[in-house]
Amino acid sequence: MTQNPFGLPREVAAFASALQIAVITTDLTGNVTYWNREAERSFGFSAEEALGRPIFELTVPTVLAGRVEEIMVGLVAGIPWSGHIRCRRKNGTEGTFFVVDSPLRDDAGKVVAIVGVSHEVSDGSAGGVTPASDDQRGEFFVTVDPWRGQLVVNSRGIQLTRAEFGIVRVLIQADGTPVSAEQLAKSAFSEEPVDATRLVRVHIHRIRRKLERH
Repeated sequence: MTQNPFGLPREVAAFASALQIAVITTDLTGNVTYWNREAERSFGFSAEEALGRPIFELTVPTVLAGRVEEIMVGLVAGIPWSGHIRCRRKNGTEGTFFVVDSPLRDDAGKVVAIVGVSHEVSDGSAGGVTPASDDQRGEFFVTVDPWRGQLVVNSRGIQLTRAEFGIVRVLIQADGTPVSAEQLAKSAFSEEPVDATRLVRVHIHRIRRKLERH
C-alpha cells in the first residue's frame, strides 16, 4: 500500500481500512494510484499488482464497461456517484458492492483524482449498476467529533456508544497497522471482557451497520 499522492485524508483511509472498507484512488484516466489492504482482500490483487493499472482491467466486468465509463466521465466533471455495482475479482468471480465514488480536488477546486470507497454487500446473483437514491448521493467526508462521541459523515452525525467510539479512536490512531482485539477492548470497555475478540467483533459490526444506514 503506497501513500496516496492526492491527499486522501488520513482519517478516512485509516478508518475505512479498519472497518473492512476498500479505498481506491485513480488518476483522471482511471489508473490506480492507491489501493488499501481491504481492496487487496476484496478484489484479490495486491497493491503492487494494482498500482498503475486501469481500474477497468481490475474490477469492472466487461458487460458493465460502458456504464462505468459513463460514471467515470461524470466523476472527472466533478459529479459524485454512489450505488450498487457488480465487481470482478482477480479469480474471475463477481460480487455486488456498495460504492461511493467522489472527485478529489486541489486547493483551487480543480478535480485531480477520483476516490472510491466500497464494501461487498452480496456475492449472489444480483447484477448490473444501481445508482443510489438522491439522499444517498454526495461526496464522502468523514471526521470525528470527540465531544459528542460522533462520526460525522458528510456533515451528518452518527451517534456512537462509548465503546464504539473507543474502538474507532484506536483504529484511526493505528493508521492501518494491525490492532489486537485486546487493545481495542482495553480502550472500549472499563474492564477487559472475558471474550474480547467476540465482543469487539460485535461492536465493529454495529458500527458498520450504522454507516450503511447513514
